[in-house]
Amino acid sequence: MARFTSINCSLPVRQDRCDLASVEWSSGKLTAVFWTKEFLVKVTFEEVLSYRVMDEMIYSIYGERVDGVTREGFGYTVHDSAIFPNLNDLSRHGWRNLRHYAFMSLNNFLDVLCNKEPSFEIIAHANPR
Repeated sequence: MARFTSINCSLPVRQDRCDLASVEWSSGKLTAVFWTKEFLVKVTFEEVLSYRVMDEMIYSIYGERVDGVTREGFGYTVHDSAIFPNLNDLSRHGWRNLRHYAFMSLNNFLDVLCNKEPSFEIIAHANPR
């Protein structure tokens, strides 16, 4: 069973109140932008081995039993994932700190394998009405 540990990004982002706006990949660096009603948040991943964006719900991907996922959550470190069972083999090929991260939003699911923890930044605030 996959276990999800919430990442504390110090930003008020919830999966049930945000959506994926864009994803850019360049030279091992992945940048994902998520929107909320209040702001845009940029999540940057360095030393990326692999990523995927899906419009499926997490339960169809990981099965009905996922531990640690909440509505308030947004970004997670994934442990014991059946999707990437050979992480130990990859460590022999230079991916020593490889981690599996998952980001959930209203309509999308982002899976990332990378060597470094993601960083978070607010890049725009919504205009007041």
